[in-house]
Amino acid sequence: MESFLNTYYGYLPSEHLKSLIESANQAMLDSSSVDKRRDIRDRLVKQIVNELIQTMMKDLVAALPPGDKRTQMEKVTDTVANTSEKLIGQILGKDDKKVLDQNHEFLVKKTLFKDSDGHARVGFLMKPELHQRIVASLDRIEQGHGKEEQEKIIRNVIDLTDAILDHFMMGFAQTLDLGFIKRKLLPIAQSAISGGVNMMTKRLFPKLGQAELERFAVRYKPLFFRL
Repeated sequence: MESFLNTYYGYLPSEHLKSLIESANQAMLDSSSVDKRRDIRDRLVKQIVNELIQTMMKDLVAALPPGDKRTQMEKVTDTVANTSEKLIGQILGKDDKKVLDQNHEFLVKKTLFKDSDGHARVGFLMKPELHQRIVASLDRIEQGHGKEEQEKIIRNVIDLTDAILDHFMMGFAQTLDLGFIKRKLLPIAQSAISGGVNMMTKRLFPKLGQAELERFAVRYKPLFFRL
């Protein structure tokens, strides 16, 4: 039965993000002014990205004990966060109602959903092969085979990052009315963010022991599920 279910990646939104989602939905229902809807849209997108970086990178770095290694990785995450914030500021413009409607549809139909327990999630539909690969590797780590799984989990995190960027950056950008110059910025920004995550992942995982890898697995496994 499980093999017929769709595979997802999704994190639990903060109360602040839930509130922004409700505000966006209400503004849509109330046919609020374009200015009001645009302001809510901008704050919502920025918060989604902030919490993605928290889940993807900052929580991962938190598995390291305090020290120079952790400080170095925190600098990498800060760089990625700053790059993402600048990109958002550049691509979110004074869009009209048509674009805002497209943005809202993308967020509601392709990014926001509820899991089997009825909890709100922010994420996307994953390719089954990647989902299965990641879950199998996390299972192996929890079974005590962390060192043997290091190369696989590095590859999996890199592939997951690319999938996340494809959805949240490139997918969402398709709902925006971007000019030639702004559209050219997207692959450059995507490469910069992906490169930062890749560097952090390749430097971080070889330094983690079994206990640290298990903390990583316990923290990340709930992000992958079926519906």
